Amino acid sequence: MTLSNTDRVRIELEHRIASGDLPPGSAIDESLLCTFFRVSRTPVREALLQLAATGQVRIAPRAGIFVTQHTIEELEEMLETLALLEGACTQLAAYRISNAQIRELERLQKRGAKALQEKSLADYATYNAELHALIHSIAGNTFMVQQIEHLRRLTNPYRHRHLDQENRMEQSWHEHQALTQALALRDGPSAMQAAASHVLSGAESLRRVARAHPEKWEFDKRERYSWLHAQLNPLAGFYMRH
Repeated sequence: MTLSNTDRVRIELEHRIASGDLPPGSAIDESLLCTFFRVSRTPVREALLQLAATGQVRIAPRAGIFVTQHTIEELEEMLETLALLEGACTQLAAYRISNAQIRELERLQKRGAKALQEKSLADYATYNAELHALIHSIAGNTFMVQQIEHLRRLTNPYRHRHLDQENRMEQSWHEHQALTQALALRDGPSAMQAAASHVLSGAESLRRVARAHPEKWEFDKRERYSWLHAQLNPLAGFYMRH
């Protein structure tokens, strides 16, 4: 199925926001987006309105459009909700998992261990996303997964920023191991507890990092306006030349 221009812009911006390429507080320049995507302002504005409706960007009249920057208190509330949903989803997965899916989880755990050994944040983030996506798929509850994915999009920029803090990556892998073992045993209550504890453990680690390094939640105003230009303008120039 061919994506509309609005969907194409929205999906790309969602990816950049969730990955941290467009960090919280970054200004979004409509003109650069139009050039980058080679579209008119209409689909760009429609995409931004959709992102604003889901809380991913903030449209400030006469000030501009910004990636939403959440407070640590807002993040704590989102992560509490995410813990409940992930727990319920993982409990469903424990009751529905097949032997083949157990083997796939074990293979993913080995990949995570390799990323941990090599201290590769990028590889670990990929493994982490694939592990949770597999568990969500096994659970088979589309509506619940949609709510989880929305909360993950909102919290991922912050959660990924502290994986290298306080040995969080290693702790995360061991939490995944406990979760995987509960799923392999098809132990629903233990799987639910492991999944919820995993999210809440990350929330506590995030809270400690935020208090110790408050600068991680503040962005220089000039950087907010320059980031998109620095990243997209060279690409825009490429498209204009070809």
